[in-house]
Amino acid sequence: MKRKSRFLMAIGCALLAFLLLGTVALAESPVMPEEAEAVFAGEVEVKPDEVVGVWVIAGRDVIVTSQTRILPSPDEVQVGDVVRVEGKPREDGFYARVILKADSRPSHLRVVHGKIEAMSDAQWTIGGRVVLIDENTRLTGDEPDVGDWAVAKVEKTEAGLLAKSILVKDWRLDEREVKLRGVVQAIDNDVWTVETADRLVMVYVTDATRIIGDPVVGDKVGVKGYAREDGSVLARLIVKLGQRDERLAFAGFVTEIMATPEVLPPTWVWKVERPAFEGHEAAMWLVMVTEDTRTNVPPNEVQLGDWVKGWGVSASVAEDMILAKAAFVTRPPLVRFSGETLATPDPPDYPLGVWQIGEYVVHVGEDARIVGEPPQVGEQAGGYGSLRPDGGIDARLLAKLAVTP
Repeated sequence: MKRKSRFLMAIGCALLAFLLLGTVALAESPVMPEEAEAVFAGEVEVKPDEVVGVWVIAGRDVIVTSQTRILPSPDEVQVGDVVRVEGKPREDGFYARVILKADSRPSHLRVVHGKIEAMSDAQWTIGGRVVLIDENTRLTGDEPDVGDWAVAKVEKTEAGLLAKSILVKDWRLDEREVKLRGVVQAIDNDVWTVETADRLVMVYVTDATRIIGDPVVGDKVGVKGYAREDGSVLARLIVKLGQRDERLAFAGFVTEIMATPEVLPPTWVWKVERPAFEGHEAAMWLVMVTEDTRTNVPPNEVQLGDWVKGWGVSASVAEDMILAKAAFVTRPPLVRFSGETLATPDPPDYPLGVWQIGEYVVHVGEDARIVGEPPQVGEQAGGYGSLRPDGGIDARLLAKLAVTP
């Protein structure tokens, strides 16, 4: 029986020796506890003079460490602010991984635009959305009628979307969306002239038009909108394009999420960071996701710490920003590790916990498979697992490796 066990262990070690190639970067930061992540929101009641320490948020003790991300910055989060906290609860307090200040911008108006599909004294239907009308709603533009184009600035109330103002244009638009690319030749208030490969196009801009990248005369732009009978276009989206439209790839963990929910439909900007691992250097991208981005998870459901990969083109909005054409949430990559066991978890948790194996910080949980007896300090060990945002590894397999004489 013992000979059989030794034989099986020898086979396991041989397979590991075949698999264990390459390296992965070691995260130098302390490791958060292994409890499940949790999220809550509330008002900051106590903030110590030093950022690191115990905060009180919504009546809860929140432990802030040097590894806690405070957005937009520690100085901009003060007592009285409402924040969202992500982290891990423990008996001695809630260990914060991220503290995010709620959007404090005074504007709470949203924009609804589209064809007027129905009208009554109390409400209109604009682009498939019901908009409430009252005596304070300000109407501008042309005399409204069903079939006209309208842009409404609305406020969300308990009764529904209440229009503060509505701009009406007596335009009959093609329901099909048109797309064009060209160079901006002129900007005259709300009318742009864009030269495409075969003609000059008049592009009309309204409050509902999203403009990305602050284009000026001479810039190359992409336009999406609706065609008018005279061939001009009512723009829904104008994006300043880079000098080259080459395909730009990204893959990493979402570490920040910035949204513009006051515009319908909203736009998200993700900060995507990839720690260094075998064959890959550390990298960072700013990725803009719009309603036109092809996704497998709705952008508003993407969470901090998700691994995303995709591609896009340069939006010329900021350095390294990508206008995503496709963005998918997937599992983090598998990476391999091997080396001398330098540190193991303390009893009684051993072998579960955090290991130091050669250059690698390895997290061994209940789901990890341990082949044979767990390695001891000084012994060679190896395995593989999933990459973590901090550059460590969540082990799937761990084994003691035989040392060849």
